[in-house]
Amino acid sequence: MFKFQRIVSGGIKWQDNLYIEDEPIGGIGFDEDGLYIKTKRYLTLKELNLLIAQLVKGDPRLLDEKVEITLYK
Repeated sequence: MFKFQRIVSGGIKWQDNLYIEDEPIGGIGFDEDGLYIKTKRYLTLKELNLLIAQLVKGDPRLLDEKVEITLYK
């Protein structure tokens, strides 16, 4: 299960650290361009589906947003 740790929030913009269980894997955020996910490793389809489910449960409006997923090392 994914865990989120809010770093910054202001207006509609926000940024969280992203964890799987207790392993930090990157960050996730929302800004004027939409949702962005930056991870240190590739996500499996199972993990990606779970992440989407958790995000949409928290805010169903995210279903209509553009998503950018990037890998960084």
